Amino acid sequence: MPHELITVTNDTYINAQSVCDLLRRIAQLGFEVPITLVLDNARYQKCRIVQELAETLDIELLYTAGVFTEPKSD
Repeated sequence: MPHELITVTNDTYINAQSVCDLLRRIAQLGFEVPITLVLDNARYQKCRIVQELAETLDIELLYTAGVFTEPKSD
């Protein structure tokens, strides 16, 4: 199966609706294999509307672990 980049763009900023648009676009492709979407833990990606739509569309959401950086000491 070839790889395909799927994008959703807008003129403002990314929010839960943008993520839902992406989920719908992926689902419309009609893949017959399990789909896992890797996300970066942004709050708008973890909200109920996104989680419920992903479940309805049978798309697994996998969130990356947070990255901790040591503060620089002066």
